[in-house]
Amino acid sequence: MSGRIVILDPTGQAQPASHPLARGVPSLEGLTLGILDNQKPNAGRVLEAVAARLREKFPLAGVVKREKRIQSQAAPPELMQDLVKGCHAVIHGVGD
Repeated sequence: MSGRIVILDPTGQAQPASHPLARGVPSLEGLTLGILDNQKPNAGRVLEAVAARLREKFPLAGVVKREKRIQSQAAPPELMQDLVKGCHAVIHGVGD
C-alpha cells in the first residue's frame, strides 16, 4: 500500500426515463376500471376505497382487481396484458 487514501463517492446522478403519458379517457362512464394491487400493506384497502368512490361518481361497467405477486418487481407481462385487454383505465397503487 502506498499510504494514499482514496475516497469514493457512491452517490450518482438520477437519470429519470422519459416516457409519454398514457392517453386519458374523458369519462369513466360505462367503462371497465382495473385496479392493480402491489400487495403492500393497505394497498388493497386504498384501491378498493378509490374504486368505490369512482363507482359512486360514474356508472362503471365493472371493476377488475388484480394483484402482483412480488411487491418489488414489475407485474408479469401476462398480468398486464389481461388488464389491457379487459379494462379501459387502470389504477395502480401502493400501500404502507
